[in-house]
Amino acid sequence: MALRLLGRALRAAAVVALLVAAAGHVGAAGPPMRLSKMTFVASSENVTEVRVEADSGVIDEAANKADLSAVHAVWAGDDGELSLELTCERGELDLETNDLVASG
Repeated sequence: MALRLLGRALRAAAVVALLVAAAGHVGAAGPPMRLSKMTFVASSENVTEVRVEADSGVIDEAANKADLSAVHAVWAGDDGELSLELTCERGELDLETNDLVASG
């Protein structure tokens, strides 16, 4: 089950990345993309560095950020071990740097 969830998360992250990248090639930003049950995963080599899940989100294509609600995020160190976990009401995820500003 964990692999299936990770597979879904990776597919969702890939779709968001493709949509944001495609939006960068269009002259004007379109209407905001609204997502529900969003999962964003950033990894390097075999280590998942950050996983951000949210009940809903709105992608700001011009700023390359996602405004999220009901957020759960987990960060791992270089060894893959949990280094930080948080839950918050709102978050702003920078889709370029993977930085998360949490509030609430």
